[in-house]
Amino acid sequence: MKILLLLNEEIQVNMRTPVLKEAQNATDGFDLTYEVNPKCLKKAVKELFEREENIEQIVTKGFCSTERKFRCIYADTIDFLEKRLNQNREGLPKEQEIEKKTFEISEKDKELLNKKDVTKLEVAFAKFKPKVKSFVFGIKARWKYLREKTFHMKKIPVYTTQYGFVFSADSVDFLALESIDKDSLCSADKILQEKKSSCEPFIVREYDSKSKRFIKGYIPLLTDDRREVVRKTVRNVAVVVFVVAGVYLLYNSVYKSAENTAIQSEIQSIYYDGDTSKNVKEEDKIKNFKKLKKINSEIVGWINVPHTKIDYPVLYHKGDTLDSQYYLYNNYEKNYSEYGSIFIDFRCQQGEKSKNVVMHGHHMMDGSMFSNLLKYGKTSIDMDFYKKSPTVTFTTPDAGESVYKIISVFKTTGDKNHPDYFNYMQGDFSSNAEFMNFVYNLRARSLVNTDVDINEKDKLITLSTCSYEVHDNYRTVVVARKTRTGESEKVNVANAEKNKHPYFPSDYYYRFGGTQPKLTSFKTEYKKGNIDWYDGGGKLKGSQRLTGGKFVEDRTTTTTETSSTKNSKTSTTKKTKPSTEKTSTTKATKPATKYFTVKFLNASGKTIKTQRVKKGSSASAPSAPQKTASYNYKYVFVKWDKSYKNVHSNLTVKPLYKSIKRVHPTKPTATKPKTTTQKATTQKPTQKPTQTHTTVPQTTEEVTEDILENREE
Repeated sequence: MKILLLLNEEIQVNMRTPVLKEAQNATDGFDLTYEVNPKCLKKAVKELFEREENIEQIVTKGFCSTERKFRCIYADTIDFLEKRLNQNREGLPKEQEIEKKTFEISEKDKELLNKKDVTKLEVAFAKFKPKVKSFVFGIKARWKYLREKTFHMKKIPVYTTQYGFVFSADSVDFLALESIDKDSLCSADKILQEKKSSCEPFIVREYDSKSKRFIKGYIPLLTDDRREVVRKTVRNVAVVVFVVAGVYLLYNSVYKSAENTAIQSEIQSIYYDGDTSKNVKEEDKIKNFKKLKKINSEIVGWINVPHTKIDYPVLYHKGDTLDSQYYLYNNYEKNYSEYGSIFIDFRCQQGEKSKNVVMHGHHMMDGSMFSNLLKYGKTSIDMDFYKKSPTVTFTTPDAGESVYKIISVFKTTGDKNHPDYFNYMQGDFSSNAEFMNFVYNLRARSLVNTDVDINEKDKLITLSTCSYEVHDNYRTVVVARKTRTGESEKVNVANAEKNKHPYFPSDYYYRFGGTQPKLTSFKTEYKKGNIDWYDGGGKLKGSQRLTGGKFVEDRTTTTTETSSTKNSKTSTTKKTKPSTEKTSTTKATKPATKYFTVKFLNASGKTIKTQRVKKGSSASAPSAPQKTASYNYKYVFVKWDKSYKNVHSNLTVKPLYKSIKRVHPTKPTATKPKTTTQKATTQKPTQKPTQTHTTVPQTTEEVTEDILENREE
């Protein structure tokens, strides 16, 4: 039986219409003639095999003028015919039955399980090992079968003619032609029969489906050589790494952000009584602190900055130290979170009642926590945003809702070993003079000069977060002063102006240029009349030296308390002579002294000196290492790249050099002496002219102006 399929794109195919549409006009030489959409050619051939028997030849007309068109239309059909050809599994390897081996626990794991201090995780891991071994064994057997199957599977050869393409599958001949005249049919059929009877290589061209192309392109097969296996493996690993990185990025930027937003919105609904407009009376907010305390007793306040996302509870953990800050990576539910919480610094010994309440918050990429503090500006103040948000609201259960007026927005470094390090995280002050000198340092660094007065009786709050203007260890800090009793909460932002010369750390000027202004002290500038923001009495007692307040040692010392019973009766006091016995007092154990390692390197990066330095002490530098000169440059030691004074961490110090260009003059050419013509006289012959010998001068060095001045001196 011979069947003709006329390929036509205009035929509409859906669930109701059949795939094979009978042609109105029959074609001579064919038993059946159908019209088929080329996209449904595979379904049409499959339906023909189910409907008709004794099919000898199937001829298709159209869509085979080029190999690309033929590949697009016939690839899926050839894949279907190959599966049909390999159904009887002749020549294919027998599928191996996966052996269900029961692996026993190794002797090492048995010894581990017999120990007393074994953890649950170690027990689970030891019991899970046999299951993993059996699973890997089954995967290996299945993978071996699939590789052998693809190697031994029969393929359908496709031959090219001048009229189209021909191939044979399971005693059925397929002719893909552009025209169906007698000449093309006869010649195509003749070529196919000759190829079938000849002893040429079986596979001429392979036309794979999309799934097979994917397998051959990405999965290492038995027929691949070593280079192809390496190429596929490298590409697969790169794809896996890319996918894992994308999933990790989405997990952190999308899922974690949504999770933190949901957690924060939950506590905000409690604080604001579910009012989305957040127009809640102050009395109701203070009452709601009882609900917040039930969730976490360490919630001590609520911070809000208008026109930002900053609207969070403030927590204070009394057990914090310099090396351990609980809410840095824990939310208010005391669960781990990369977003952490807004928390008060441990240096504020009185918590929310400190003279300067220092709060920390992460700078998150989604704009949450304290990242919106950078809206005030990066390297210069954003006056438009400052005029919209010149105040900060801080509410506590005891003091109620208080408005704070911003007095300073500045950038500083968090590196304690930096020579320009400023400890703005000071919560308590030993004297009024120290407090005002601290405020002077805040105002000198500020990006904006605000119209807000301040004196020694005021209280401050400090909001701090990470920023990256110069390096990763920079900080953006916003400091505000509490409004006084009877003072208006409004700020005259019209008088505020940009600070033209704020004080930055020295590395800022290395990157952006400019000159670092000089800092003196509050008393010095106040006597000169350069301070117009102070409205106090001026009589400041005590030293103005910045001490940093009570540091972590006060928090980490262990004390031995004397036990006392609650039911002890009070004894009557009598007038007696003072006893000579010393009263037992609580003794604080001194914290262990810390030592840090300081390494000095030479120009090639080798260590030339190593020292162990006590915390807060200074290291002694070795003699200046020399750097070998090159042909064009000579190097002079300038300084060390880091300060090794007042050491608070391990340091690696490298030398810095100044390059001096060397000039190599060219050799002057030797001049020949002029020969004079001698007259024919009886005079004595003149002496021979002496030959001139040129001497090459030594190489001179071109140095910069500052080095020339040093030589003259």
